[in-house]
Amino acid sequence: MASSTHFFSNISTLILTSNRYFSSVLPLFDTLQSIINLTDIIELKLGKFHDPDFLRAIYNSMPKLHTLRITETVFIELTMLDFRNIRSLTIYDCVKNVDRMCFMFPYIEHLCIRLTTFEQMQRVFELLDKTLLNVSFRQIRQDIQQQILKWLYERYNEHHRFSYQIDEHRNLHIWLNDFSSKTSDVFL
Repeated sequence: MASSTHFFSNISTLILTSNRYFSSVLPLFDTLQSIINLTDIIELKLGKFHDPDFLRAIYNSMPKLHTLRITETVFIELTMLDFRNIRSLTIYDCVKNVDRMCFMFPYIEHLCIRLTTFEQMQRVFELLDKTLLNVSFRQIRQDIQQQILKWLYERYNEHHRFSYQIDEHRNLHIWLNDFSSKTSDVFL
């Protein structure tokens, strides 16, 4: 039910937190499509929307979408969609299958995820090496923070640079090839 006139025509971010008030999410999709120009959405935040038909319909209605914020449960439901346009990805819960995430989102530049092992973090860098600009690993134990930083020192040669910051929430933020950061710069 696409319409040329929408009640909200300048919406660029859509946040959907829960579908518990709808017995079927397809009427919700029809309503959204009638009041919002979904083709202008560039950022989508999905909470507890697990219906695969809804996810497919909403995603396919947003050709300009490049930022996606989802839960692990929603991530598990995402199949058979083309995510080559997504450049920024946040997965709120702990990601269990790093390889699947990297293959589904091959052009990620900005990534925010929670991982529990050094090997998972290492794998992210290996699989997204060509596109990744910055990554935030959320709630990381100090020993794993030190391990990944040591590995980054060893991985990068004199032609690369990275910077990092560890915040009060134990989040490790890493910027690759960042020449303007005011955090702890590492030159090799």
